[in-house]
Amino acid sequence: MAGGFRAALELLRGLPFDDRERILKEMAQSDPALVEELRHNFISLNDFQELTPLMLHELIKTATPERVATALRLAPPALQNHILANTAKTLRATLEEILHGPPLPVAQVQKAYQELMEICEQMAQEGKIIINPQGKDQLV
Repeated sequence: MAGGFRAALELLRGLPFDDRERILKEMAQSDPALVEELRHNFISLNDFQELTPLMLHELIKTATPERVATALRLAPPALQNHILANTAKTLRATLEEILHGPPLPVAQVQKAYQELMEICEQMAQEGKIIINPQGKDQLV
């Protein structure tokens, strides 16, 4: 099942938003729990590499630097460095201070991650950020 779920997720992620929503709406009639799980897995921290610096800035501003930096504790160092390299100097300092600060409870970091993913999903649905993991469409 996990392989099928992952394959379905990747196929749906590659579709234009309207097409994906139409398919998910149809799927929800027979398996609403599966659709909910798919929706919660559309975006991951790794997708942040696909964001332009402006989209990244908007995301951090909307989600708050504290939430983003706390969630980034779950990201690999290469991704942390990518995000830090694509933020303004003052914002980077704030993110680094939280990211490399004292240890935090795992539950707090996981909560920040979940909240950040929900904000990302909302911003993607509103067109404020564009997640394009397959790189199929160019931005103009």
